[in-house]
Amino acid sequence: MHVAVFIATAVILSLLNTRRAEPAKKLHWAPKVLIGFFLLLFIIDGALIYIASHGLPGFVAKRFMPDADKGGAHTAFPGVMPHGEDAAKAVTRI
Repeated sequence: MHVAVFIATAVILSLLNTRRAEPAKKLHWAPKVLIGFFLLLFIIDGALIYIASHGLPGFVAKRFMPDADKGGAHTAFPGVMPHGEDAAKAVTRI
């Protein structure tokens, strides 16, 4: 959901600039920064969603994960843990 909102915001901001009736002027730096910011958020969120669902690609894991060459590093998101009474007790002990 957030990814769609970020890319839609960047597209809307760029479209608002192109719908002027007067001759084309250069875009002010502030809207450029906002468009760039939301596009950067879109790219980062997309990468995090990919990593969470598929795990790190092998070449990235070999470069950044410790001891990834010695064994298979499992980097995918394991799933949702049940949040029951035991989980609440574990949090209060900390």
